[in-house]
Amino acid sequence: NSFCTLLAGHHRLTRFCRDLRRHLSRQMFKYLTSIHLPTGSSESDRTARKKLFERACPGRNRMSLRDARMVCRDLGMYEVADVEPIVRTAFDSSWFMSSADAASPASSTREVPQAFRIGDDDGAALLPRSGFRVFLRYLEKAFQIKMIFNAVDTSHDTLVSEKELHEAKSALVKAGFPVDDVHETFREMDTDRSGEVSFEEFADWVLRKNLAKDIDME
Repeated sequence: NSFCTLLAGHHRLTRFCRDLRRHLSRQMFKYLTSIHLPTGSSESDRTARKKLFERACPGRNRMSLRDARMVCRDLGMYEVADVEPIVRTAFDSSWFMSSADAASPASSTREVPQAFRIGDDDGAALLPRSGFRVFLRYLEKAFQIKMIFNAVDTSHDTLVSEKELHEAKSALVKAGFPVDDVHETFREMDTDRSGEVSFEEFADWVLRKNLAKDIDME
């Protein structure tokens, strides 16, 4: 079905489909079954990307976080609950990837560093037009990560405890995530040592361990 098709780009996650269905909000599930982000190389996707970028950044070749939010509003994402952390994760990661590529163009992929965040200042980073496709790809992957996070967060308090991670270990391992030692994995995720893992911390860990290598620069 269309839900599993969305996850097909990262096939290990498709095993998680049944579990995720039970934990997704109705809004997010409805959105994810209808979403199409223009991340491909077809002429129609290129045209759609150009229109999205130019509508958010008229007359400019760089995109701010505020502009990225405008793109996501155009795509209807802010009708989905708690989408802001997803947008921030995608923007921060794509900005880093674009900056790393500009600094060392010989390598087309970069590992997102631990707890990489640009901060709350909207002018702290500007994403070049050439990185917009990467932003959209990260946006798609950030939604995937959010679905996994929601499945692990069985208390629905937007935080994952070590107990919840332990309960989800079997499903995560089957999906291809390296959770051999739950305590050690939790310590890797919990970078602020609060005793709980936020979505941002979880996303940073997943991108470092699994997803960043699948995203290339165009």
